[in-house]
Amino acid sequence: MPEPATRRARDWLPRIAGTGVLVAFAVLVASVRSFTWPALVLTAVAGMAVLVMAARGPEPGRAAPPRRGLAHWGVLAGAVVAWELLVFVQSPRDEHPTISSMLDGADAHPPLRAALFVGWILLGRELARR
Repeated sequence: MPEPATRRARDWLPRIAGTGVLVAFAVLVASVRSFTWPALVLTAVAGMAVLVMAARGPEPGRAAPPRRGLAHWGVLAGAVVAWELLVFVQSPRDEHPTISSMLDGADAHPPLRAALFVGWILLGRELARR
């Protein structure tokens, strides 16, 4: 039987390695210009990785999420989509900004862009695993 410290290290090492890979990948993504083929390919690779993680299913011992809050999230998502569509057709953009145009300032700085990318991947992973 492995020592408790060895067992704990065995449980944490993949998470630490995964975090390192995610941060390195985010730095790579942040180094390419937006709306280019390299950015598209790197984003697609990240999306496929999230889908592969989701296909593995929930972590062992993790309870299924409750379904009672699903309608609330649907209303919130619908409101965000409606707002995005409404402000997209209005102009000028500085008076009616979309979420993406509000994030353009942060997206211009590579460290913030990398942090946004990490957050996007983690959110996608959590949503896909549910």
